[in-house]
Amino acid sequence: MVKKILLPAVAFATCTALSVSANALDMSSLQGWYTGGHVGFNVPSGFDNPSLDTGYDVGAQVGYDFKPFRVEGAYTYYRNDLDGVGAHLNTHTWMANAYYDFMPDSAFDPYVGAGVGWAYFNTRTDSGQSSNDNELAYQGIVGLNYHVNANWAVDTNYHIQSWTSSGGSFFNIFNVGLNYYF
Repeated sequence: MVKKILLPAVAFATCTALSVSANALDMSSLQGWYTGGHVGFNVPSGFDNPSLDTGYDVGAQVGYDFKPFRVEGAYTYYRNDLDGVGAHLNTHTWMANAYYDFMPDSAFDPYVGAGVGWAYFNTRTDSGQSSNDNELAYQGIVGLNYHVNANWAVDTNYHIQSWTSSGGSFFNIFNVGLNYYF
């Protein structure tokens, strides 16, 4: 499932990046509202008894770019199977993120960020039993935006995300996304 989602997204991002010269773009006017979506995969760490398999994620975000700072609200859905148990974990996060863009007037713009929000966990067995939990979530983010033009940006990023009662467990999250700037 991860390959079906991630490979086309990476191919699209690569083709887009190769189709436009970075030197030909003027990003000095890029500022304001944006919205977009992202897909990727997550690698759980520190989950024991049972352990979680690598899963996928999909989500959307809305933000405002102040140059060089950005703020956004993001929703992401994660799905991971519990190894050998016949169950899966559904995770929903709602995050408020803040970013610093190192080269906001360049086509290639590396950035760092942090976020805080809420995570809702639902564990469901194949027989239909389920349990739920809510936690305060937090994350660190690094990434690279490629501004195709003044309206479109391809985004690749890594998040490390954890929760207040995680006991040292966290997700390593790798995403590719597309944002539209108004």
